[in-house]
Amino acid sequence: MKPSKNELSYLILDGFWLKIIALLTMTIDHVGVALGMYYGENPQVMAIVNVCRIIGRLALPIFCFLIVEGVLHTRNFKRYLLNMGVIAAAVLISQIFMEYVMKLRVAQGNIFFDLILGAIAVKCLMDKRIWIKAIALLPIAFGVVSFIFYGLDFSGAPIAKYFPYFLRSQYHWYSIALVVAFYLSYPIAKWLLNNTSSFTGLDYEMTKDNNLYRIVVNSISILFLSIITIGLYLIGLFMDPIKVFWDIGLQNYALISCALLLLYNGKRGYNSIAFKYGCYIYYPLHILLAYGIVYLTFIL
Repeated sequence: MKPSKNELSYLILDGFWLKIIALLTMTIDHVGVALGMYYGENPQVMAIVNVCRIIGRLALPIFCFLIVEGVLHTRNFKRYLLNMGVIAAAVLISQIFMEYVMKLRVAQGNIFFDLILGAIAVKCLMDKRIWIKAIALLPIAFGVVSFIFYGLDFSGAPIAKYFPYFLRSQYHWYSIALVVAFYLSYPIAKWLLNNTSSFTGLDYEMTKDNNLYRIVVNSISILFLSIITIGLYLIGLFMDPIKVFWDIGLQNYALISCALLLLYNGKRGYNSIAFKYGCYIYYPLHILLAYGIVYLTFIL
């Protein structure tokens, strides 16, 4: 017997609300980064910065999760990539300007590279041809190379200049692996339901249109998020301290987002054209506002 949707009504978050939460936590994170940049010697402010950074860890897993949903449901994948590509180009130009004109070294990759590479990997995995599926390894390889060069950069290795930070992914292999894993949750959930139907009485066809299938996908996604995040932390423990360019332990707070992913109902929610494109514009806009406002409070 199929479970009714009412029995599984705790799935209360659609794509719209997940995106709002991701944007909000991202903004809080970047406000914290800006405060730390200008008020790093103030212990009271740094306490606030730490809270902001912890809250900000929720954003990346949600964005990676939504990238998969976007690729699965977009009607025009090329336009989907183009939209992100325009913002990626704007971020890249800004980083180059700050590096070579303002002489301000941000040393932070381009998050839209992460999302674009993740989207490409998912699209490749969706293809039936094996050789196309194999191409999905290239975005992950790019993330691994970014990770290596961040370590080289922070250890002062001269070779790092040949792959500058503004050409790297921001969260290196971690973000791209999350996107790929979240996508794989779908076929794994289907396989799991079909191969346990003999004793559960439920298979993919019986659950694909109700919330039970969604719960299985969400649960597998949470498992992947936990494994990959813990894996990142363990790698950080074994790295030479001089090459640890990122507070890897802080990323463990990303596991809090598991509670939000578990509540996702698989629906897009509100998605007007103004909101959709507003989300793209919001990224560079909120960066300017966050750093600009904190800078003004610092100099006044």
